[in-house]
Amino acid sequence: MTKYQPSGEQMSIYDAAIKYQKRARRWSSSRAGIRHGQLARLAAKGTRLLGVKAVIAQSFERIHRSNLVGMGVLPLCFAEGVNAASLKLDAPRSTRCAA
Repeated sequence: MTKYQPSGEQMSIYDAAIKYQKRARRWSSSRAGIRHGQLARLAAKGTRLLGVKAVIAQSFERIHRSNLVGMGVLPLCFAEGVNAASLKLDAPRSTRCAA
């Protein structure tokens, strides 16, 4: 399950992905725990299904970074001394990124 933004309606990842595709949503971010093993691959796949093109975090475990790249999602890290709070970013949020 996931929360569809901006309404916050709870629905399946598949249903949210279909709605995001219809809206042609390009960038998305959310706050989530990092998972391991098979769940990490599924988490990366779900991220991609939701139309996410890039994810920004303080850091990534190597396997999670690899899973995201494998799904075509760009893993980005904040510069040293910068974080979501210092940029006044709060989840859930959408933004554009010149990569």
